[in-house]
Amino acid sequence: AKGYALFLIAGISGYIQFILRQVFLFAVLMSSTARCLSYTKLEEESPLRLIDSERKLNPEWPMSGKIEFSKVSMRYREDLDFVIKKISFAIESGEKVACVGRTGSGKSSLIQIIFRMVEIGEGNVYLDGVDTKSIGLHTLRRNIGIIPQTPFIFSGSVRKNIDPFDNFSDEEVWSALKEVELDESVKEFPQGLNSEIGVSNVSFSSGQKQLLCLCRAILNKYKVLILDEATSNVDFETDRMIQKVIRNKFVKSTVFCIAHRITTIADYEKVLVVADGTVGEIGAPYELLVKNIGDKKITNEEGHFANLVKNTGVKTAAHIFSIAKEYYMKRNI
Repeated sequence: AKGYALFLIAGISGYIQFILRQVFLFAVLMSSTARCLSYTKLEEESPLRLIDSERKLNPEWPMSGKIEFSKVSMRYREDLDFVIKKISFAIESGEKVACVGRTGSGKSSLIQIIFRMVEIGEGNVYLDGVDTKSIGLHTLRRNIGIIPQTPFIFSGSVRKNIDPFDNFSDEEVWSALKEVELDESVKEFPQGLNSEIGVSNVSFSSGQKQLLCLCRAILNKYKVLILDEATSNVDFETDRMIQKVIRNKFVKSTVFCIAHRITTIADYEKVLVVADGTVGEIGAPYELLVKNIGDKKITNEEGHFANLVKNTGVKTAAHIFSIAKEYYMKRNI
């Protein structure tokens, strides 16, 4: 009897292993189903179109590109603290404004607010005097250009990446490529603009992908252009080219830039310093570096922006100061 019992026990262990294997396999196979079910419970975005309010909207909106934040507060979930706290500032039409701050201060959250990727809890954001909450998401987002930190490339041809909706002629696409000095590279591809990105002999570096994103913005001639640390992953030469094209092609556009390299924004018209979800400082770079206009070195020792500049090193800080002073004097004399 004891031997028979041991025989049965030995057999049960094999069944237990089989049952456990099936349970784990079931869990793995059902993970996609569980994920899809969780998606059905997510809160939906706001309407893509608001026909009644958009009928009153000027077809050319936005015409000037003025952005205004009025006591805006935002958090990512109801159970979390506010990451943006009653922030108020204005970016005038055609201004080039850089946003700087330490990691986690809330810089990228401002972009989330502008595009309504996350709805604000309090306050209002106005674009050319229109409350962005009063219009549909498609209407809002299609009128604002962005060059993201990580370039987004579609599967398909070079042309589809630059002009996905076929709104522009080949001549206009080639002109945009020439502006960013990519036209010669594309001409070397087997089928030119119609070459499929991803095949062995049609590929772009990270910097070139960023330039493709810039081509899209050039073609659409956005009145508002957002740069989300667009030059943080590229070399200095590509960085300089991007900044040069933006200055030349978006003279009348409002540019809001999340800055990675302070040297590239020293000649901007304004710098917005975000500190712990609030406006630490805002003003011309030179004004934020000195206590008195005319000072020949950084004298605003307690300023947020001045401290960020000084942390770049003595030589770099001096270079940034000279650029900021030069452009400030040009604009104000």
